[in-house]
Parts: sequence; structure tokens; C-alpha cells
Amino acid sequence: MTFWGAALKPGQTFKADLPEGECLHLSQICLQDPKAGKNYVQVQIGGKTINLVCLEKDKVEHQAVDLIFGPDSPSFLVKGSSEVHLAGYMEPHDDDMGEEDEEEQGEEEDEEEEGEEEEEEAVAPPAKKAKTEPKGAAKASAKADTASSDAEYLKSLVEFLQKNGNQKLSELGSKVKRPAGVPKMGSVLKSNQDMFAITGDTVSLKK
Repeated sequence: MTFWGAALKPGQTFKADLPEGECLHLSQICLQDPKAGKNYVQVQIGGKTINLVCLEKDKVEHQAVDLIFGPDSPSFLVKGSSEVHLAGYMEPHDDDMGEEDEEEQGEEEDEEEEGEEEEEEAVAPPAKKAKTEPKGAAKASAKADTASSDAEYLKSLVEFLQKNGNQKLSELGSKVKRPAGVPKMGSVLKSNQDMFAITGDTVSLKK
């Protein structure tokens, strides 16, 4: 993480240029040498202008926030008569977040479907009791299934990169489906660093 700060002069617009692969985490907004009147601190991003806070001398002269901007660079401005200082820090942009949210959502939907299937099975007439496998055999079978799924997922990632070349992490996670029970893509890539190279938010195969 790298400290970031900016001073906003009244009526001027300040653009925060974000380094590639990083986002801005804004944490503090405060008045500098406050003058009478209200000061509206605004951000312009994605073609929209949005008020973040309203500061006023002797009433609210500083405000703690927890705002993240990226990958698009935001522009800040203040409408009022006082100078405003912004403080925060730069941090790596986590492309896996969107992928993990999508994966978790997909897993929740799979669990719901499995729950509905189990309910339907419970209503069906009882079938003949099958011989129960010994606990040791069941555990060994589950481990074998997991290892097989891990290997298949790893193979799918390698084949996709061989065919399509370098990919952004978020795009690779959405294009190669991860089987249930297999670790998240980021963990798989890190545990196989002899096969994959990650530069910023791009993943490629090592030669």
C-alpha cells in the first residue's frame, strides 16, 4: 500500500491518475484553513458527478470515509470557499473479488438445487437398503474424487491458455468453470507457480 493525498482548491478539478493494476482507497476528507459556508466535495466518474460529503467550518470540518475507486481514474472537486484535503492510499486492484462473488453465487445456486433434489428424493418411496461402504473406503473415494476434479480443473486452465493466450484473471475465471469442491482459481494458480506466471492482473503459461 502507498500513501496518497491531494489538495482541492475551490472551483478547481483534480484528477487522480491510478497506476495500472491499482485502485485508490479514500479514507479521510478535511477542511484546510476553513472559511464560512458549506463546502460540497464531489467526485466525477463514469460520466456522473456525485456528492461525497458536505463540510462546514465549526460544524463538520473533517469526515472519515471508506471509498474505493478503480480501475477508472476519478476526478475530485469542491464547491465552496475553502480548500479541502483528501487522504488515502493506493492498493492492488483485486480482480478475483468479482470472480469470487460470481463463484460463491453459483455455489449457492448449486446448493439450493441439491437441496430441492434431496427433498424430492425424501418424498419418494423408500428403496431397498444398499450395503453401506466402510468409512475408510468412503473417505478414500471422496479424496480420489477431489484429486481428480483438481487435476481436471488445472488441465482446463492450461488448455484454455494454450489455445487463447494470455488472459486477465477475471476473464479467465469466468471462462473456465471451476468444479464444486475445487479451491478458488487464485489458490490453484499460486500453488502451481511452476506452470503459471501472474503479472499484475494478467496470467500466462510459463514456457
